[in-house]
Amino acid sequence: MTKYNLCIVDCTHCDWVTDETIRIIAENSLFLESICVAKCRNVQGRTLPTLLGKCSRLKTLILEGTQLRDEYVKMTDWVQTNITELNVLSCYRLSFSGLSDVLPKLKRLRYLKCALTDEILRSITDGFPSLEVFFLHRRYPVTVQCVSDLLFHCPSVTCLDISSIPLAFIYFESFLPCMPRLRLLSFAGNELLGTEKILRSLGRNCLDLEVVCVNYFHSTNNFEIERSFVFLMQNCRRLKELILNGLFVSNLVACIQSLAYHVCNRKDISIVENKHFFLPGPRNSLDNIRNATYQ
Repeated sequence: MTKYNLCIVDCTHCDWVTDETIRIIAENSLFLESICVAKCRNVQGRTLPTLLGKCSRLKTLILEGTQLRDEYVKMTDWVQTNITELNVLSCYRLSFSGLSDVLPKLKRLRYLKCALTDEILRSITDGFPSLEVFFLHRRYPVTVQCVSDLLFHCPSVTCLDISSIPLAFIYFESFLPCMPRLRLLSFAGNELLGTEKILRSLGRNCLDLEVVCVNYFHSTNNFEIERSFVFLMQNCRRLKELILNGLFVSNLVACIQSLAYHVCNRKDISIVENKHFFLPGPRNSLDNIRNATYQ
């Protein structure tokens, strides 16, 4: 039975969903705008060409944790689609060859979650000018210069998670000035990467920051780190939460809490340790309809 008004389908973690299920949905829901089959282990992508061919209004495609395969991805005409939100994280059967066939053709992406390799990074050096939410994971070790070059060409990013990629201060200095709208950030930090300098760069370039999460953190020079956090809190007046993830960070967290109150006169900042960092979900999703996740 055709469901003409059906716009959003969410089948997260449904083992009964198969490629044939997606074909049936595509042929009976021509106004479909969003489909999520995350963690549906029996989806391989065989009917992706049908889905994207029949549903011309489809903007959001969430395939995280599926068995997506290269051959089906390459059979799909991505150029003619209107996809602006894509999640292909943890699709371990999708190689760099398959993903390199998709991403360069989706220049209007606003939301992207994926694992990249150097081969993929080289195929998208022009970046994504409209990208707002970006979860960048590495499947294998990647060249940090390639990551920095990509981020330099994503000027609209507001929410960014690069915590799995150790980027040194010099790379942040390259792309942060191009991200004035950045609101949420999660990154890897330690003394070798120059965390205290990264924090100061954030305080100079990203004044709309609301949440900062520093991961895998360890420092023997707490004095410089404390001064850098003070600089960040004084400059970024919209900052609401600082998260410090790592071993033996309790004393530093307590110190930053004290500095926020007594030095920065900031009683409105939550400063916590070892808390998960969450990026907003896709704009076109059931969760966002309920919670208005991001504007």
